[in-house]
Amino acid sequence: MKELTEKQIAVLNFLIEFYNKEGRSPTTRELMTEFNIGTQRGIWVHLYALDRKGYIKTKPHTPYGIIVLFNEFTEPLVQIHRYETIHGGCE
Repeated sequence: MKELTEKQIAVLNFLIEFYNKEGRSPTTRELMTEFNIGTQRGIWVHLYALDRKGYIKTKPHTPYGIIVLFNEFTEPLVQIHRYETIHGGCE
């Protein structure tokens, strides 16, 4: 697997620790708060990098769009809630 930056390691570790503590994955807004990042795009840059490197899998257009595939402790899969904007009507 490709090497991770310090920020990517921090994000991956936070995903795993949050899931273990809360029993659910953090939302992108919770990630934004934890890492003091002002936009969801800023978080997704790190998440997409983890995806490209094989540590997580992103599932676009789904409410729980991130699955952790690998970590040093071989923990269970973790999913991350992704906020979406819905324009008009109900689904």
